[in-house]
Amino acid sequence: MFKECDSTVLGERLGDYLPISERLVSCIWYTQTYLKNLRTADGKAVKVISPGIWNLEAGPDFIRAALQFESGEPAKGDVEIHTRSSDWEGHLHHRKPRFDNVIAHVCMWRDKGDLFVTTSSGKKIPQIELSQHLTTRLPRIVGQIETEDFPYNKKAGLGRCAELLATLSKGQLRTLLSIAGEWRILEKSARYADWLKEGSYDTALYKGIMEALGYPTNKKPFLTLAERIPFDVLRREAGSAASGGISHYYIQSVLMHLSGLFPAEAPPDRDEETTRFFDFLRGIWEDFAERTSYFPMDPGKWQLRVRPPNSPLRRLAAASLWVHRYREQSPFLKMVHIFRDLSEFDTRFAPEYDRFRRDLRVKDRSYRKGDIRKRYMNGLRQLFALFRCGEDKYWSSRYSLGGKRLSRPVSLLGESRIGEVVVNVAIPLLLLHFRQRAKEYESTLYLLYNFLPKLQENNVTRFMRHRLLGKQRNDVPIESAVAQQGLHQLFRDYCSKDRGGCLDCNFQANLKKWLEHSESRKS
Repeated sequence: MFKECDSTVLGERLGDYLPISERLVSCIWYTQTYLKNLRTADGKAVKVISPGIWNLEAGPDFIRAALQFESGEPAKGDVEIHTRSSDWEGHLHHRKPRFDNVIAHVCMWRDKGDLFVTTSSGKKIPQIELSQHLTTRLPRIVGQIETEDFPYNKKAGLGRCAELLATLSKGQLRTLLSIAGEWRILEKSARYADWLKEGSYDTALYKGIMEALGYPTNKKPFLTLAERIPFDVLRREAGSAASGGISHYYIQSVLMHLSGLFPAEAPPDRDEETTRFFDFLRGIWEDFAERTSYFPMDPGKWQLRVRPPNSPLRRLAAASLWVHRYREQSPFLKMVHIFRDLSEFDTRFAPEYDRFRRDLRVKDRSYRKGDIRKRYMNGLRQLFALFRCGEDKYWSSRYSLGGKRLSRPVSLLGESRIGEVVVNVAIPLLLLHFRQRAKEYESTLYLLYNFLPKLQENNVTRFMRHRLLGKQRNDVPIESAVAQQGLHQLFRDYCSKDRGGCLDCNFQANLKKWLEHSESRKS
């Protein structure tokens, strides 16, 4: 079962968003999607031409930034990020020449009355207080931004906690990562509970999928688009055009035009297929716009510097196929039905199941054999299948509108992204539903979550595996999605709030408390 009692020892409590980490402030600055009408503390308008390159070495947080103050010439240089303005002097930046090229000091709160900070050369640097220019409430931003999706110091060595972790048995380490992985699901469920106050489970699922399609830098605009054009409205559009057999293009046209990314004019060097496709989607939009009151988003809210296969327009094509697939049925209920079948299976195999569930965190993964494993792996395949969107005649063979046709189709939504949707959207939503309406299914969900094989490794899991375990714990492979999620949660709660020295990290102290708590429960 997903237990809060153990998890609260290791992570921050739900809704406990403060203090805000410096890393989160860096993410907000880097994406620029949560900010508007920036001004310096002394009142000058700021235009961010470039937020800069995320610096992974010593020195300012962002280098080679370009900012325009009022109507002057663009200033080029570095940007330093802090949670509070007093951290500039607290970190002794006013004495370090490496910060003399800083052109702006960006902080969440200006806790001192100074309008400027000063470099070691005596130069005055303007301050930008982000809390005065947010487009979204800070607690909601905390829920939307996954700080682990952004760059981090890959060269960091072992953490101070590694020495204590080296003394734990394999079973204890697996249990630790399992608890942290469960806690991550609980946190996500709490966030989706807020969404359900404003809509159905299908709507929440749709919003969660849209947000996941924006990974990592376009999560907010994708979510904004999902909130602007509800799931039920899109399904009605699909239904009204279903007789033509091309109804997903009606959804696609609406999504792409509302995003603000569909161009007003066709690409100049287009082929005949693109000309027909452009005119077709434009005609659909003109009809939709004439009979509704929806307006496109600001295209400037999108980050377009992404890998070509992951371009926002291709992701929107995938979304249109998925919505079209469920135009006449509930995708969330389809998920629930999978667990009804698994729950009936659990009843027939109760003795073996109970023993397996009891020992799940400790037993070697090679224990997963026989009918239970086969049944649950089949359940996972069914769950993954619910999120596959299929091919689009145009977008599966192109990276951009008017772009060169590819020699072979490229998937709009790969298995690794579907796996992220299952872990980060489907399972948290199902947990929320089962706790409210069908508690008997929670144990089935818990077991399926533990059966989920590891997803594609990323920078965070590689970093945390080295940071916490090092080479001396190669006997504990990270082989499940639960363990990976545990690494992500520990990174979010601890390492992402640390500048690399571990001096202010309380994970080691909390880990000792957890070990003492575990021992006391045995006695």
